[in-house]
Amino acid sequence: MIRSRHFPFYFKFKTIFDACPQLQKLEMWNVRNLVKEPIGMFAQLRELEWGLLGRCGQGEDYEIELTNILLAAPNLEKLSLAENSEYALSVEDLRKLTSLVVDKKILCKLTSIRLEIRLIPEYELNYDLLRALRDFVAVAAVRLPDLVEFYFLLFGHDSEDLDEILEIGLCSSEEEDLMKIAEHFEDCIGDSTIADFIRAINARKQQ
Repeated sequence: MIRSRHFPFYFKFKTIFDACPQLQKLEMWNVRNLVKEPIGMFAQLRELEWGLLGRCGQGEDYEIELTNILLAAPNLEKLSLAENSEYALSVEDLRKLTSLVVDKKILCKLTSIRLEIRLIPEYELNYDLLRALRDFVAVAAVRLPDLVEFYFLLFGHDSEDLDEILEIGLCSSEEEDLMKIAEHFEDCIGDSTIADFIRAINARKQQ
């Protein structure tokens, strides 16, 4: 595990791969990759858990190359992405992930996804991000036949008063929460099918 508790840690991912060529599980929190550092191949990696901080894929001296990591791990079976702050995962990141899944370039052997998304108050919501999330889940349901578990945790605020923010969380493993997630997407983008796709994926585990 590589963790920075308070500030982002700038790390060369190639250092991990060179030191641990047989590593099967990698956990990273608040870690950012140096822009020009090549990643190489990490064929033995089976599980990746990444706590994202700040804007993913942007910055003058760093960027989180999520898709490059996934391209370097063709045998990945479990993926966990958790936003530690708003905007950590961008619309562009999700669209790129979705496109690579469609092209069967990443996550082909994936069996489990855990996705934690943090949303800002509704008056500042990025509706394109919600559409990109829906599209990613839809594509995962169709294009990843081995995927039998999709755990989706949606964080948000129940108040527009920034001085009185109460954080709430909705978890897809609870049907009542999943229905609320569907309602949230329906209210924001007019489409609640993300819940149906999550149910379809998780139903495979019972087969």
